[in-house]
Amino acid sequence: MLYTQFVVTVLRPAHDLYHVVDNLPAMTSGRISWEAVKALKLQLLRDVLAAPVRVVRTIVQSVRQSSMTPNPGDDIVYPYGARFSVRELGASERLQMLDVAKYIKMIEGEKRAARRRGSHGETPFGRAEEDRPPWQGLP
Repeated sequence: MLYTQFVVTVLRPAHDLYHVVDNLPAMTSGRISWEAVKALKLQLLRDVLAAPVRVVRTIVQSVRQSSMTPNPGDDIVYPYGARFSVRELGASERLQMLDVAKYIKMIEGEKRAARRRGSHGETPFGRAEEDRPPWQGLP
């Protein structure tokens, strides 16, 4: 079932501030920069005048923070964390041998598939082996 609803509303005209976009294609880059500075002149003046004060405040905060940094050697150390690594416990000789066998089977399967594809004179990349430079097709 398809349901549609039509609502009739009248929108007010857009504010003049939003009509700036209509004038941008006719302006040069210098004019656009001037209009931006003109629109934000008070904020620009505030930022320029406040910049030295902000630099000094940042320097003072960094000096204060570096002087208040605690020395880790002064604290008592508690051995947080695991006593045994699960990875090391799981990496027994038997599991490693199973992984080796799995990867050998995977590689042999890929070799068999490549031989089957190669018997038709094409590689997985669609071109004959002798036509392809050795560096192409590498991952």
